[in-house]
Amino acid sequence: MRYLFILWAVALISCTGSGNKESIKRRMALIDQLYVPSLALTNAGNATGSNKALSLLQEHWDDFEEMYAMRFSPQQRTYLDSIARFIQYSRQLTNSGKLAEAHEALEHVRWLALELRNDLDIDYYLDGLTLYHDTMEQLVKAARISGDSTASAKIDSLYPIARRKWENAARHSPDTAAFGLSVQDLAGITKAEDAETAALDNLGAALTSDDIAGIRKSATDLRPPFVQLFKSFGNFEAVSGKQTQKALKEK
Repeated sequence: MRYLFILWAVALISCTGSGNKESIKRRMALIDQLYVPSLALTNAGNATGSNKALSLLQEHWDDFEEMYAMRFSPQQRTYLDSIARFIQYSRQLTNSGKLAEAHEALEHVRWLALELRNDLDIDYYLDGLTLYHDTMEQLVKAARISGDSTASAKIDSLYPIARRKWENAARHSPDTAAFGLSVQDLAGITKAEDAETAALDNLGAALTSDDIAGIRKSATDLRPPFVQLFKSFGNFEAVSGKQTQKALKEK
């Protein structure tokens, strides 16, 4: 038993070394290039595209688990198992035509992946976007659902939290090599980041006024540039069949 523990400890140290962290990050980036289309297409109600994206996502997640599961700690393996279950569940829901439910199931994946990377001490650009996204969606929901008497107060309370999370996310740069980002890709990401910053600035300015309609609009305007930014990390060509599996794995 002691011998097995020593073997596991050596494997864990090896797995979490700087070189292996970069290897894990690259593999996770490859997975996210398929996770992003899966999330976007289920949200759009595109059954055919969702099935293709989820099939590829499942394949690459299975490869990741096979490569790393036995090198991870028991706690880290619980994240792997939970992610696998949500991907499988999302596929089942998609096959049943329940795309909205499949989308909600997939939302859990990025939070579990964030927790796994935190445990592995891996810095990852998309995790900052995930943390911001949660508060941003609360702002949009407050603008769309809350009555005039509560919308402004709710948005006003959430705004500084969203601002802080966004500034933290924007302080980091995406890993160009891990995601295979071109100069054109980086220009599009910078443009979307700038648009999100501008949208937050507009919301901050609106909150200094009594224009409830303007506050509502400024809050809902946060979503489009964020969606564009997040989708920048998706490999939609692989899902559409314009990129071969070999090219996807080598990207």
